[in-house]
Amino acid sequence: MTKPPSKEFEDSIRHAGSLVTTCEFCGRTYFCTWEHGDYEKGELEELRTLAKKEPNKYIEITDANAQSWGYIDGKQFVIGCPCNSARKYEDWILEHRYLIADYFKDRAERLKKKLEHEVGISEAINELSKNLDKFSKCIKEAKASKMDFPSKQGQRKVKAR
Repeated sequence: MTKPPSKEFEDSIRHAGSLVTTCEFCGRTYFCTWEHGDYEKGELEELRTLAKKEPNKYIEITDANAQSWGYIDGKQFVIGCPCNSARKYEDWILEHRYLIADYFKDRAERLKKKLEHEVGISEAINELSKNLDKFSKCIKEAKASKMDFPSKQGQRKVKAR
């Protein structure tokens, strides 16, 4: 029998809890009857009948009103399922922890540099905007004082209007 995943790993993949849930790794179906929940008419009786026929496939949970589950590798894994299928993923992560740590370190550095570049662009845009505001203010002041300034072609002076 495979060793179960650690509590920390199960907690990290835990997504939600449901009244009825199936482990997509082994096909076991869990159904909770602590408060009898919102079963459709005849659904609970059918699950109990199936559990009598296949007790290893249909498991009644009498001490909870929801069974926790999460997704790993695109499949639903039921927390505490004896198939322990999540363990191979935890073992792989632990076995490759240095590679994974290096990957996240390198990725964080790249993202930091990208962000610094974007912040630099943002600061340049802000500076340009300030200079544009100053230039606009100067033009308004020149127009207000009827100051002469060169035309676009620089060939003749144009009186401000």
